[in-house]
Amino acid sequence: MLAAILAVPVATAAMPATTAPDSDKVTGKFGVEQSWADVKSSVQDTSTDLRRDPAAASRARIRVPVEVKPCAAEVDVAANGSRQMTTQQMVYMPLREGTFSGTSYYGYRIHPIFGYLKLHEGDDYAAESGTPIYAVADGVVKTVSYDSSRGNYVEIEHHMEDGSVYDSLYLHQNDGGITVAVGQTVTAGEQIGAVGSTGSSTGAHLHFEVRDSSGSSLPPSQWLESYGAVFLGEGC
Repeated sequence: MLAAILAVPVATAAMPATTAPDSDKVTGKFGVEQSWADVKSSVQDTSTDLRRDPAAASRARIRVPVEVKPCAAEVDVAANGSRQMTTQQMVYMPLREGTFSGTSYYGYRIHPIFGYLKLHEGDDYAAESGTPIYAVADGVVKTVSYDSSRGNYVEIEHHMEDGSVYDSLYLHQNDGGITVAVGQTVTAGEQIGAVGSTGSSTGAHLHFEVRDSSGSSLPPSQWLESYGAVFLGEGC
C-alpha cells in the first residue's frame, strides 16, 4: 500500500526555493509539479483517461461517490493452520477527486496578501465554497478555533500505526461549516468541515498542513504519498 515518497524539494530558511511561475506549471495528484507541455492538450471522455491525468480530472470537475472502505490484507497462515485478517490503516486526501485544483504548495513564496517572502507551511487547494473537507486519517480533534490568519480551522491529532504522531490542520473554513468538536474521535474520510475563505484568504480554498510531534511543519504532499493516500472512493 505504501508508495515511495515523492522527491518534492523542501526549501530552507538559508536558501529560499525558486520555482517557475504558477502559470507555467500544473500540479499532479499530491502536489508534484510538472510543465504544462507534458500534459495532454485535450480531455478524453472516459473516466479512465481522466484518472491518468489528475489535472484534467480537476478541470472537468469529475465527482466520485464517497465510499469509505478499510483495506483488508491476509496475514500468513498461523502455526495452528488458522488464517487471520488485519485491517490496513487508511489515509485519504482531504478533498474528493475532481472538486479542487492545487494552487500553491509547501515552500517559500511571496505572501499574496502581505507581499514578503515567507514559508508557506501547507498546500492550498482551490475549491467552491462549501465543498466538504475530510479527515485524512483516524484521529482525535485537538482544536476547533478561529483566528485572523487561519480563519475557522480544525486540528486533528493522528497516532499512526508506525508509532508516529502527527497533527493535520484544515484552515479558512466556512462560517458554520465545521462539523466536529474538540475531543471528538474521527475516522479517516469522515467529513469535518467545509471549504471557505475566512481569515487571511484571497478566495475560497483549503489550506492543509501536516505537523510532526514537535510542531514542525512538513510538506503535506510528501506525507500523503508516504502513507499511500488515496481519494475517497478509490481502492487501496
